[in-house]
Amino acid sequence: MNSRQSGQAMIELALTLPFLVMLAMGIIDFSRAIQFDNVLIAMSREGANLASRTPEEPAKMNNIITALVTTAEPLAMSTRGMVYITRIRGRADGSGEVEGQFRAASGARSISSQVWSCGSWRGDNSCAVPNPAPVVRLPLALRANETVYVAETAYQHEMLTGFMFGTGPTLHSMTIL
Repeated sequence: MNSRQSGQAMIELALTLPFLVMLAMGIIDFSRAIQFDNVLIAMSREGANLASRTPEEPAKMNNIITALVTTAEPLAMSTRGMVYITRIRGRADGSGEVEGQFRAASGARSISSQVWSCGSWRGDNSCAVPNPAPVVRLPLALRANETVYVAETAYQHEMLTGFMFGTGPTLHSMTIL
């Protein structure tokens, strides 16, 4: 290989390397988003499972949410995520009435619940549900007086390629049990 060919190879490498690095970073970002989404799914399933088997008291719901948040590695739930647990009682028309809602003590307050957003939070991170209770529709029809717990987990994903493409997506998972 002569010096002319070597110089040409260096120029080709210099032109293609940024694209290859961006492609690799995009693959890593996509892989991390899948991993984070799997963690959120597992958290919402566990949260709904625990909430449905625990007497509804603010302290116990807060313990469940705290356990979910602290075991959510590699996610930084205390700064970039949010957990909501909502108790809903079914009505005859298939909709439901919100009976209670709880949220994490810390986290990204900009992420709101997709089931129902409380307008008045108490100091124990429980919602002061208005009277009459708000009516919500879930992706499934509820039977009259059926009680379900909806656990929602959400996370503001920060992408490695964010410097080029802006902020990452907000990942969300919901389990109804």
